[in-house]
Amino acid sequence: MKLLRFATVIGFVLCTAPIVPSSAASVRVGEGKLELPTYVLGEEDPNPPFPLLTGHSIYPYTMQDDLTDRVETKSYRAIFLENEYLKATVLPEMGGRLYSLYDKLNKREVFYRNRVVKYGLVAVRGAWISGGVEFNFPDGHTAVTVSPVASTTRENPDGSGTVIVGDLDLVSGMHWEVALTLRPGEARLEQQVTLFNPTASTNLYWYWANAAVPATADMRFVYPMREAYPHARWPVHTYPVFQGVDFGWYKNVRHSTSLFGRQVHRDFFGAYYTDSDYGAVHWADYREVPGKKIWTWGVADDGLIWTDLLTDSDGPYNEIQSGRYETQLNYEFMRPRRLESWTEYWYPVRGLGGGFVEATRDLALNARFLPPAGGASPSFEIALSSAVGLESVKVRLESGSRTVREFGPVSLQPLVPAIFRVQAEDTQGVLLDSNVVVEILSAGGQTLARWSQMEPVDGNPDFVPAAGAPEPQPKNLEKMTVEEHFLSGEEQEKDGRALAARETIGRVLERDPGFIPALLKEAWWRYRSADFAGAEDLVGRALARDSSDPRAQYAAGVIYRASNRLTRAASAFWEAIHYGGPQAAAFAELGEIAIRQKEFDQAARLLRQSLSYNRDDSKALADLAVALRLEGNVGDAAKAVNAALQKMPLLPFALAEQRRVEQARQGKNFRASEARRPLLMKRDVRAYLDVAAWCLGLDDLPSASTVLDAARDEAASGAGTPLVDYYRAFIAKRSGQVERADYFLAQAAKAPVDYIFPSRLADAEVLAEAVERNPLDAHALYLLGNFLFACGRYDGAAKLWFQALGAGFDHPVLERNLGVYAWKVKKDSKTAAGYYEKALQLAPNDHRLYRDLDEIYFLVGDDSRRAQLFAKAPAAVLDRDTLRVRRALLYAQQRHFDEALALFERHDFRPWEGGEIIRQVYVLACVGAGQRHFDTRDFRAAEATFRKALEYPRNLGIGRPDKPRDAEALYWLGRALQEEGKTEEARAAWQKAAEDGKGLEGTSRLYGALALIRLGRAREAEKILSELLEEASGRNPSASALYVAGLADRAQCHEDAAREEFRRALELAPSLWQARIELERARP
Repeated sequence: MKLLRFATVIGFVLCTAPIVPSSAASVRVGEGKLELPTYVLGEEDPNPPFPLLTGHSIYPYTMQDDLTDRVETKSYRAIFLENEYLKATVLPEMGGRLYSLYDKLNKREVFYRNRVVKYGLVAVRGAWISGGVEFNFPDGHTAVTVSPVASTTRENPDGSGTVIVGDLDLVSGMHWEVALTLRPGEARLEQQVTLFNPTASTNLYWYWANAAVPATADMRFVYPMREAYPHARWPVHTYPVFQGVDFGWYKNVRHSTSLFGRQVHRDFFGAYYTDSDYGAVHWADYREVPGKKIWTWGVADDGLIWTDLLTDSDGPYNEIQSGRYETQLNYEFMRPRRLESWTEYWYPVRGLGGGFVEATRDLALNARFLPPAGGASPSFEIALSSAVGLESVKVRLESGSRTVREFGPVSLQPLVPAIFRVQAEDTQGVLLDSNVVVEILSAGGQTLARWSQMEPVDGNPDFVPAAGAPEPQPKNLEKMTVEEHFLSGEEQEKDGRALAARETIGRVLERDPGFIPALLKEAWWRYRSADFAGAEDLVGRALARDSSDPRAQYAAGVIYRASNRLTRAASAFWEAIHYGGPQAAAFAELGEIAIRQKEFDQAARLLRQSLSYNRDDSKALADLAVALRLEGNVGDAAKAVNAALQKMPLLPFALAEQRRVEQARQGKNFRASEARRPLLMKRDVRAYLDVAAWCLGLDDLPSASTVLDAARDEAASGAGTPLVDYYRAFIAKRSGQVERADYFLAQAAKAPVDYIFPSRLADAEVLAEAVERNPLDAHALYLLGNFLFACGRYDGAAKLWFQALGAGFDHPVLERNLGVYAWKVKKDSKTAAGYYEKALQLAPNDHRLYRDLDEIYFLVGDDSRRAQLFAKAPAAVLDRDTLRVRRALLYAQQRHFDEALALFERHDFRPWEGGEIIRQVYVLACVGAGQRHFDTRDFRAAEATFRKALEYPRNLGIGRPDKPRDAEALYWLGRALQEEGKTEEARAAWQKAAEDGKGLEGTSRLYGALALIRLGRAREAEKILSELLEEASGRNPSASALYVAGLADRAQCHEDAAREEFRRALELAPSLWQARIELERARP
């Protein structure tokens, strides 16, 4: 409690930065090159990453997981924005990342700047870099995070400058743009985000802006929250202090940690550095952007080692993230034609005395009591750091209903801290402990910022605590209603488990074959796989149950349109509108159908109707421009397409249509220089194909041809991409030019197919026609098979691949794909091995094929062929991380432990984030070698080897965690020490093993229990062993639970039970190598 009698009151402004010019110049917008040392990224994976293999959807992107130690200086295209306070650097070639935001007044970076491009295996495709601000949509560490995206700049009439980056996602077809703006006289970066689903179907998404900030001992996470989710729904953490640890200070966080603010109704968060009295603020309306995330690797070595993996000299970093939703625990659905847009701000602050308690888009405020010091009386301090110039500001301090002091009017300048201090005597007077209010007022009396000590820190008066609540129990499937069962499948889908979700929806339909939501879910999956007949059947069943369901009618319209049954499609869309369905999307579909039917005036009316419900739909505006242009109304077409580009400057459909409108407007006078200007902002052939597919959907064949010509001339590898020629053949056939179609088909059949992974419905249509015209076109057969397999139509894909093989297509990826089909679909490992062996003959340097083939041999227990595989592999292949680990695993299984351990020496490994297998196999080899010494009674050597298992060699890329899980090695170390007569040391090792066994991980619990037995605490041990056995005896035990139960039974000499549990574990998870090793060890 602070009882302060205000005997003296002193207010003053401390100005510790240069005076800012009174007249601000326009923001400078420029482009140049930025040279950065770069660890060269190896070749992308030539094998399609089918969801059946990866568990998530990144197809048609490639994997980028080939990291090297080779460093080159690389020149990156950079876009610069600069005003008198800040300089922003954006790298379009690195996902549009804000690479740097430099504070010119304070001569320092606002965020963490990494001066080297050093990839780590973190992103959905693998390669990822740290630093700056990363924009993530529709996934986290998204598919293009280190790849080129589209970009453009604007010099605005008000003197501000803008750089816009964005992309059309190849997986979902959704589009995103981020517009970064600096304004004259402002020390803040404006970030306008636009997310758009231009497709006819609902897609999954999330959005997060991930800002890296330096991780130093004086760093505070300034987050106004009472509770947080730790990347799980349970247990909820209190914040900042949870279980005695203050997570508000980076220096206290011992392990990698994600925290998401829960039920926060405040608009700000940020980071602050107490030593330099400097920080960064993020501001956004919490109702639009509720996500407030903390991420840190932590201060233990398993986190700090990532500093070495991701940079050379710039030290560790933390992340402060803003998100469209409260957490990253699941994705959400974005409906057809939905557009979301909002604005966020980032700005630096200084001189606030350790942090801030309130921040608006204009300024940050700190308020604190200062204890007596140096003979001075206690005081109350208000500190402000503004991002904009503010004139005639008043600062008011209240206690209860009483105004204690009002300062001003004063002028606030950007990045010039203003300090207002009230000094007092401590004898008697006013209560200032729970009712202090600070208010910042404009010259007109409007509130610029307000902080009240009485209000909850998260601004939420209706907050419902959840910390300390018991863990929620999953609902028994047998007790679920059909609707609950369906919703559980939908939750699986939102969790990113698409394959599991589809299985659940199938079981829902077994319970109720007419359940409309499940029928539609399955119908949409069939639609995306181009199985329109199957989709029609499902949607027909839904309409048979309820013909007035607008969701079913809309789905029917989309599916009929895809089947080219346009009249039925239009009727279904009208029914959807009549019954209250998605009007904007349905009218847009009707407008596009009218364009196909050459009813351009009707199309324009329908598209305007769609825009009346969704005025910011830039694709509808581009559609409208097409209708108007084809109708001959070029002037209005220009207005429509310009409006589209004003809203979304990077939308490829609108950019292409703008060119067509200009051509129509100028006719023969269309300048050759305009024709030479790139059609799209991203010169990637896949972007051109996206636009060509859109043109085909409108039956605008001349425009599609124009786009494909541009792809050939402008896009990287456009001329050599067979899909371009397959599209051109399709258009020629549609136009009645049969000989021209045959020419393009012949060209496509000769073009290389490396890295070509069709994914659009138009791709499937074009390729299907190519196969129909030439059933021996092996390239078309192979590529269409890729499409079908990626969509889950496995048998149909395999049929096409077999036909391609029969047509003489000798290609390693085709053989590998057939191997995947045999392995993952047919569960025929022997046949799969044959295909992989043929693939290796064709591509002997593809290290990924060795990885997969070794796994297949492992599954069938053929260690001899595994050894032969490695013996024949090139040295460069054997030096790969994955192959070193797999060879070490084989050696350990064969009890050649010295050879296994040698593979972990003199090689720098690069693990995936969260990857543990490198250390697991290292420990397996160490413990195995130690046990061999133990069995031969060489206890001294056994001790040394068990101690080696406790080490964390830096070259493995995995550091020692705050709470290691080393119970197994400690247990065996204790055994060796006991045999050496080192009783006290043995007990210490077992005591440490017992401590390590207190966590949740099953193997550590087991060896912790065995250590307890050695310590004479058998009752405690029996309780743990019983719990482990009980966890494996439930209705649906996991493979890991069965494996640990097997270890527990073996420890109790129940060998038959142990072997059965290992066998069952392998049935659930055939790749669980720990269980296979134990099962082999259990052979009589």
